[in-house]
Amino acid sequence: DFRADIYALGASMYHMVTGCVPFGDKTPDEMLELQVSGTLPDPMDVNPEVPQQVAWLIEKMMCKDPAGRQASWAEVRSDLARAKKGLRPGGDALPEGVSTVGRSAARGRAGVPGMAFLNEKKPAAGARLARLVAVLVLAAAGIWLFAAARAGKLDSVLARLGISMGPPAAPVVDPAAAAAAMWRQDWKNAVEWIAAHPGRYDESLAMLTRIATEAAGTAHGEMTRAKIAGIQAEKQRAIAGVLERLQQVTAPMLAGQQFEEAAQAILAYAGEWAEETREERMARASDLRAQAATLAAAIPEPARPLETVLDEVVAELVGGKLPEALAVVEAAMTDPGFVPRVAELEALRAEVAGAAAADARILETFTRQKGLQVNVELRKGKRTLKVRDVRDGHVVAEVVDVGDAMAHGTIEFDVRTLNYPERLRRLGGTTFAGANLYLGLMAVEAGSTDRARRYFAQTPELIAGRLAEAVGKMAVR
Repeated sequence: DFRADIYALGASMYHMVTGCVPFGDKTPDEMLELQVSGTLPDPMDVNPEVPQQVAWLIEKMMCKDPAGRQASWAEVRSDLARAKKGLRPGGDALPEGVSTVGRSAARGRAGVPGMAFLNEKKPAAGARLARLVAVLVLAAAGIWLFAAARAGKLDSVLARLGISMGPPAAPVVDPAAAAAAMWRQDWKNAVEWIAAHPGRYDESLAMLTRIATEAAGTAHGEMTRAKIAGIQAEKQRAIAGVLERLQQVTAPMLAGQQFEEAAQAILAYAGEWAEETREERMARASDLRAQAATLAAAIPEPARPLETVLDEVVAELVGGKLPEALAVVEAAMTDPGFVPRVAELEALRAEVAGAAAADARILETFTRQKGLQVNVELRKGKRTLKVRDVRDGHVVAEVVDVGDAMAHGTIEFDVRTLNYPERLRRLGGTTFAGANLYLGLMAVEAGSTDRARRYFAQTPELIAGRLAEAVGKMAVR
């Protein structure tokens, strides 16, 4: 209940006045255990400037038994106000040793004669007189009892007073009930901590294992072992999830028979549960490397070196011969010697095929405009045309420029005749497959080598460097 918060506030005040976190140098499990069994140095011993009344206040707030702490927040506020006035907390002083905060000789011992005056205001004259009378009465009673004892009549006198001299009866404590209460509290604390710290399986298991050991053979022990089994299963599911995610990451590599790359990716994993999955990851990487070795042994030498193939592809591209470049790439993909590079060649084929299809995409827009009058931006300027036909890669149109008496007749043009903005509009933007290659080649046509380099840098790695090199040679010329 709220008294747990009073304890926490006392621990915070201890930290504030001493600069030391209570048991802050211990592990979480040790820290929890020491709240029950450990003792902190008196704040006055750690920081001599701490006033006595503050040390008394913190000791009461950090009493191990909740019943020894303040009974309400109003009482906490009252004790804080008393501390500001130089007074100890209200009520009886705690017995020494019942608080997590120790008590040094600098503060004395509660209940020792002559120590009750600490930090209290002196009584008024009337109160002092009343105390003196009480002392005299007690002294007289003591003398009377002493005399009775000397006369051998002490027992009868005490009996008449209803006082027994026999030993006090020890309270009856049921050990099983006390242990059960302790286990219930430990269980409650552990469950609350686990709920507040999801994913910290090892620390959770350590707490529960201690409870299960102490409560072995009881219902609490069985309940704790069931909880342990559930957390262990949850931990195993988390570990299995890591391995499953690694399998998903490497799936594209395996599809392209990039076994060595997949093995390296698995071994390089350093995220959550890396240590727990190390053995399984090493076994998987070993299997993948064995597959890589088997594949390498079965693959023949390619008919031509890959460098030769790529040089030919780039030469065709720079020369504006996209269909020819595509044919070279597709022929290379059928060569058994290029099986290890099939994923890279497939990416290159998709880029070249997309660029090669761009002109057809543009011509298709004119096909949809047959019989319509449209404004078209040619390299030589804007013209108003009426589209008649699209055939053999050319657009056939009638010139219908308004206000131009000389404009008449029919013209025929291909995609290269269109200027840069007109092509982009008809392509619908730059998000189509092969866009970077196509736009880079358009920039080469326009003589803009810097723009061409920017586009070529985003093409597949197999040709990006070679295209940039080819553009550099053009710039020199």
